[in-house]
Amino acid sequence: MSTADEQDRLLRGPRTALERARRDPATWADLAYCRVQDTDEGSVTDRNRAARFAVLWALQYDRRPQDLPLLRFLLQEQTTYYREAVPGGLAPDLTLAGFLVAEHRQAEDLWLHWTAKNISFDTALGYHLYHLLTGGSAAAAELVRAGAHPDRDRILGDITSDRHTDAAVEEWLDQQRERFPAAARPVARNSIAGPGRSF
Repeated sequence: MSTADEQDRLLRGPRTALERARRDPATWADLAYCRVQDTDEGSVTDRNRAARFAVLWALQYDRRPQDLPLLRFLLQEQTTYYREAVPGGLAPDLTLAGFLVAEHRQAEDLWLHWTAKNISFDTALGYHLYHLLTGGSAAAAELVRAGAHPDRDRILGDITSDRHTDAAVEEWLDQQRERFPAAARPVARNSIAGPGRSF
C-alpha cells in the first residue's frame, strides 16, 4: 500500500469528524477541552484531546477559507488544554493549530497566538513569534498600539525588531508548509501523525 493510500485510510475517521463539525457548529462542544482528573494519580487529562486532534489533522489536508472560525475555536481549546493539563513541552498539536490559523493571515488573530505563545516557558520558546505577524508586520504593530492589552509594550518590543520583516515571515510560512504539507508525501510509516506524536 502506498503512503498516500495508507494516509487516506487513516484519515477516513478524522475526515468524517471534520465534515460533522462543518455541518453543525453545535458539535464543536465535543471538541472542546474537557478536564478529567485521575483521582488516584491526581493528573489532569482532556477527554476530547484525541477528537480535537483528529479534526485538526483532517483540516491539514483539506484547507478551506470558511474554516477559520472552526480553526480559531480549535486553537483556543488547544491553548486551554496546554494551560490546564500540560506541565511542560510543546507538541505539533498546538503548532499545527496555530499554523492553520496563521495561514489565513488575519491581523486580529495576533491575540490568539500571543495567548498560545505565553502558556509556559516551553511554548514561549517553541511557538514562533511569526505566528503573530502573518497578517503583516505593520498591521500587527498598528493593532497592538491601538489596544490596551496588559502586554502591549512587551508585544510591541517583540514584534517591531528590524529582523522581523514580512519577507522573513513569508520564509517561515514556507517552512511550516513543508512541516505540515497539504498533500501526502513519502514518509516513514512510524512518522504518521497522531495525538502527541511529532511530524
